[in-house]
Amino acid sequence: MNPRKRTAAIVAGIVGAAAIGAVAGAGTYTVLSESKLSIGGIYDRTHRGVVEITTSATTMPPLAQEQQQAQGSGWIYDDQGHLVTNQHVVADADTLSVRFWNGAVYPATVVDSDRSKDLAVIKVEAPSSLLHPLKVGDSDALHVGDEVIAIGSPFGLEETVTSGIVSALDREMKAGNSAQVTDSIQTDAAVNGGSSGSPLLNAQGKVVGVISKNSLIQSPSGGNVGVNFAIPSNTVFAVVPKLVSNGTRS
Repeated sequence: MNPRKRTAAIVAGIVGAAAIGAVAGAGTYTVLSESKLSIGGIYDRTHRGVVEITTSATTMPPLAQEQQQAQGSGWIYDDQGHLVTNQHVVADADTLSVRFWNGAVYPATVVDSDRSKDLAVIKVEAPSSLLHPLKVGDSDALHVGDEVIAIGSPFGLEETVTSGIVSALDREMKAGNSAQVTDSIQTDAAVNGGSSGSPLLNAQGKVVGVISKNSLIQSPSGGNVGVNFAIPSNTVFAVVPKLVSNGTRS
């Protein structure tokens, strides 16, 4: 069964059972739900699964070659060393390196990417002790007003935590590579240069979106003004396993 349908069936069963109990006069009932964490609690649970990505690319200006570096963010997808970030973070990069929460740096390679969704999978050969995969939540369960936080490396300031709410859902915006994202999550959690690829986390510390920064900031100056956007986690759930599989086959 499709995971989303299975989840819906479980929830429907719980709600249905509760309703039957109420009608039958069986007394009070409690529907169990996951605990809401504090911002500090979310950080403690997830920060080891967030990385800083540095890319290097050779450009060809009029007189000589130049090596240019850029930064973005990403998060650990599984214990095999697969990481998720934006396609525009790694596009045209000659080399990649990943910096973990403890300062350790390892080289990485692009596994595969989907430009239309602005998602990419990269792989790092790092010790298993550094691989702390984040749990992926259901972005369809989000509601306007839900609390969310982002963890990333804006301006190279690693492990930066910002918080906000879900400001709107199903926004149609252009991603950092100009791809059209039709179901993006709008949030006022602050993001800036280097935040691309950061996980957007719900109150249980699960990934519900991937920040797609730069052109997904609605700001004349390009700086954060509280209107930012993320690719929903259910898009990640649909796209990333295919990218991992494609990379495995190659």
